[in-house]
Amino acid sequence: MAGHHASGRSVKRRKSVRYPVDGTAARVPVYQRDGETRVSTGTRRTDRRRTAARRKSRARLNASYLAAVSFLSLVSVFCVALCIFYLQKKAVITEQVERNEKLAVTLTTMRSENDALEEDLENRIDWNYVRDVAVNQLGMKYADEDQIVWYNTDGSSFMTQYQDISSGE
Repeated sequence: MAGHHASGRSVKRRKSVRYPVDGTAARVPVYQRDGETRVSTGTRRTDRRRTAARRKSRARLNASYLAAVSFLSLVSVFCVALCIFYLQKKAVITEQVERNEKLAVTLTTMRSENDALEEDLENRIDWNYVRDVAVNQLGMKYADEDQIVWYNTDGSSFMTQYQDISSGE
């Protein structure tokens, strides 16, 4: 067996076997390994049983290691898949934010162009010319005071007419 020296070097140690006399003539082998003293009380048959039990124990231990490694592998694959999914969603959101910013700039530009065109149209209309054509060429007349009927509303901004309004005549 290999042990460790105080300096950290690996040192080979041998099993030392002693045969103590315990009041009988039969010798019982005592083994020392890594500072532990072990007494062999069994026969080869019990040693074989112990070896078989150790093999079963190692097999169970290996199976549990295999299960743990499998579980950790599945968890690792799941984590990697989750990270990939997250990065894809983040990329999609970033792309949408950039697209929204471009659309906002386009909207602002279109609104300013629309306002400029509307102002230009307002400036192009000669209201005096419109009134002159309506009155002189189309026969429009301004309403007299007796033709105007005033109504009080209940605060709404418009009034709905359900029947003809009498002219007061």
